Amino acid sequence: MLDTGRLHFLQHFVYTTLTLSAVPLLNKDYSARFVRTMCTGDRQCEIKIEKKPPAEKKEEKVGGKT
Repeated sequence: MLDTGRLHFLQHFVYTTLTLSAVPLLNKDYSARFVRTMCTGDRQCEIKIEKKPPAEKKEEKVGGKT
């Protein structure tokens, strides 16, 4: 049987892994990232889900050889 600390870590790991990987898989226009994490000393975990900025179009060079 797992002790409480290990169980909490396992639950946290599964939750965050699934959340961070599922967001872009479900909608490629969105990303997920950590804002706060308990494992680094914050009071709670927080994941921010936001729309990705539009990709910049590469500038095409127009002109011929001289």
